[in-house]
Amino acid sequence: MDRFHESINDGIQGVGVVNSSERNKTVVNDCCSIYYRNLKYPGILFKDNTVKKTCNYKAFAYLETRYVQFIQQSGAQALPILLNKSVKYYENILNVVNGILLPGGGTHADHSFYKNTTNIILDIINAKNDNNQHFPIMATCLGMEVLSILFSENDNILEPCNNENTISKIILNEDQHSKMLLDPILKTFISQMQFENLSINDHSVCLTPINFNKSLLYKKVSIIATAYDNDNITFISMMEHKKYPYYMMQFHPEKGNFYWNSRKKNIHSYNSTMVSQSLSNFFVNQARKNANQLKPIDYNQLLSNFYKATYCKFDKYEDIIYDYDTSDLNCLNYV
Repeated sequence: MDRFHESINDGIQGVGVVNSSERNKTVVNDCCSIYYRNLKYPGILFKDNTVKKTCNYKAFAYLETRYVQFIQQSGAQALPILLNKSVKYYENILNVVNGILLPGGGTHADHSFYKNTTNIILDIINAKNDNNQHFPIMATCLGMEVLSILFSENDNILEPCNNENTISKIILNEDQHSKMLLDPILKTFISQMQFENLSINDHSVCLTPINFNKSLLYKKVSIIATAYDNDNITFISMMEHKKYPYYMMQFHPEKGNFYWNSRKKNIHSYNSTMVSQSLSNFFVNQARKNANQLKPIDYNQLLSNFYKATYCKFDKYEDIIYDYDTSDLNCLNYV
């Protein structure tokens, strides 16, 4: 048995060799070694298949391909992070990846494997940042909702709102301490979101400024931008942690470049695509400050094992996704 067949439940410590035949073993020359040292691998968390959005109704978890593309457009490569694993698995994974993207998706913010897993991950990453290891998080839509619950320690902090399938402007709060707004290119396009409908939203719960100010959130997080839902209720659109490199947005920055559902409102203008690109660039540049390294692997085998996309179309849902049930998890032994 080769070194790659240990259980992923506890993480894999050795160099990845995914096929026992000599022909397919990884050969890493000096050029490739430099390539692997310089490449960054943010992790992306899978989501519960609680709403049966995948084509495989037995699938345990799923992830839309557009989140991987969002990372790739800035010169990084995404690695999947699975749900409902051991603490040791997450400790091992977080010693390899250079940041975490918490994606949006159709599962529950207040009770889900996604929330429970994020809570475990957050404890580990907080400790890393406290130990002077720069470890960024970017959270979109569901990811921001879950972090709002965890930071506030209040499962009821979110309120119902009317903002599904909506494109809108934002109202910028120019916080001088915001790392996002210190990035001149990113600030240019975030500022433009005040004047154009560039914020692509698809959420039915919101964090309001009132709930923000009466919770623990105001001590930990800064409001970067707000917006109005379709009923003119103000909600928080962008936030940033005051202490840690954690960046949150209620909208979907990945959709401007990588979402093509004809039944959903979307926008692919130059400024929309640059909002996506500049946010991705910002996050990947944050990940480049993290020194974690993935050991050399046969990356083509990882691509063929993990990146097997499925087109799904339902009554109100259309996307290209990766989905896995528990029998598929052994192909994700990449650590």
